[in-house]
Amino acid sequence: MELLKNIIEILGHVNPTNLIVIIFLVSFIENILPPIPGDTMLVFTAYLFGTFAYSLVYLFIFSLLGSVVGFMFAFAVGHHWGRTFFFEINHKWMPVNFLRRIEKKFNKYGLWVIFWNRLFLGMRTTIGVFAGISNIKWWITFILISISTAIYNFLLMAMGYCIGGNWERVQMILREYNIIAGIIFFVLLVVWFFRREKFIANYKGKK
Repeated sequence: MELLKNIIEILGHVNPTNLIVIIFLVSFIENILPPIPGDTMLVFTAYLFGTFAYSLVYLFIFSLLGSVVGFMFAFAVGHHWGRTFFFEINHKWMPVNFLRRIEKKFNKYGLWVIFWNRLFLGMRTTIGVFAGISNIKWWITFILISISTAIYNFLLMAMGYCIGGNWERVQMILREYNIIAGIIFFVLLVVWFFRREKFIANYKGKK
């Protein structure tokens, strides 16, 4: 949090044009490197724009573009290299047969996962890559991610614009959200790990 606080203080002295560029880059990179605090920075930037009466339109557009382009980049990586990396190499920690089960589930529920991907902190890159590996069309992915990101970013910016002055309250809201999302992510990770181990044990038992 201290590092984030220092970043926010620096952003407070950046002119709006550069801020828009920074938000675009952060929105893009957070889909590749999940630890990037893109959501928090967007909230604070919206607060700054509201404080200095800058137009929020360009901030919204470029934050949307950055997020969508970043997700589609992860999608492209999964589409072009994901299957070779995961399926053909057949990693011991990720058996092909287990991956096929995941792929089958993703093909069934993937549209919902893609639409709600903004809520899954730390998993956006994984979702993007598996969306590319799956049979879901790129243009369907593009439409879903555009709609969901537009809604999500609008809500973040509205929060920053309306209550950004009370930064402690914003931090509390984001902290609680991150904790809840982190717990959910940890539970899903544990469930995935045990299901993988169970699948591997059953697969070896049938040989």
